[in-house]
Amino acid sequence: MAKETSFRSGTLYAGDVVRHFKRDLLPDEEKRTPRYLYRIIGSAKHTESGEELMIYEALYGDGGLYARPLEMFLGETDLTKYPSAVQRFRFEKASDEDMQFLSEEMERSCEE
Repeated sequence: MAKETSFRSGTLYAGDVVRHFKRDLLPDEEKRTPRYLYRIIGSAKHTESGEELMIYEALYGDGGLYARPLEMFLGETDLTKYPSAVQRFRFEKASDEDMQFLSEEMERSCEE
């Protein structure tokens, strides 16, 4: 069973696809790509400090694997720094529209 991580705007599970708030700031043509979409790998604990981390994989570009402090990952978007941001939290579950674009991109990749 996948480990869940609960937070203020819902629950995330390993395998869930999330969107970074910067996705809404992309030009319309780039929103039809998987840019700023990520798959949750799971949470981990830093071996030295004990800090909780979220491990996630980019679904675009080089498909990098990233770790971010859980508190930061689940934190609210800094509207002072990004006043035109729409999304309340830094990462939120991907929308149906995001998932459609991701599906289309995966189909194109398989055809190549």
